[in-house]
Amino acid sequence: MLKNISCNLEKNEFYSIIGPNGAGKTTFLKHLGGILKPTSGKLYVGDKELKNISSKTFWEKTAYIPQELNIQGDTPVYDFLLYSRYSSISRIDRVSNEDHVRTLEVIKLAGIEHLRWNRMGELSGGQRQKVILASILMKDVELILMDEPTTFLDVHNRNFFISFLKRLHLSGKTIIANLHNFTEISNLSTKIIALKDGEIFKMGDKSEILQADVLNELYDLELPSDNWQSLLSVTSSNY
Repeated sequence: MLKNISCNLEKNEFYSIIGPNGAGKTTFLKHLGGILKPTSGKLYVGDKELKNISSKTFWEKTAYIPQELNIQGDTPVYDFLLYSRYSSISRIDRVSNEDHVRTLEVIKLAGIEHLRWNRMGELSGGQRQKVILASILMKDVELILMDEPTTFLDVHNRNFFISFLKRLHLSGKTIIANLHNFTEISNLSTKIIALKDGEIFKMGDKSEILQADVLNELYDLELPSDNWQSLLSVTSSNY
């Protein structure tokens, strides 16, 4: 359960949500996506309260990737991407030639041409995650929310994921992700939200948060600075 949460999230930043298990990271992300409703307080998107924004309007500009996504196993990859272009199922019967062109462009950009006609249920965890990540490109979203997106990825697909997210962020997207891997956190983040016991323990630029004293207090550890440095030292050139 979250408590005493008060923060302002800026556009065009890459926020990593970090903290020990049970800190409320997934709950926090679901509140940002309007999936969970706060029992008190208000959540604003720009100058509008989230509850006053229609679901259709919100999801036209927002992508949410949960830890587990329930997808019909017999859906071909091509169809999954094509239909993910729409926030409303009622629009699917009006698929245009432009939609098909965009689907083919995204499939090529994501490097999944060989999976185009595979069914979602036939894919490995890593392949499935690549397709889900590719679906973000099907709409012109501004905000991307992700909950542990690298869980099922092997080294090769993880490298693809890192490059993919960097390109998305550089293109002007705002990304908020629940991440556990410190090399990913160090390489991708511009800002960090550290949660502990359902509260914001500390929030700021990654240079402020990724310090041994802060991380030790956050995770109740006593690791020397050198140990933390080794966890954070993989540079973007490795990806």
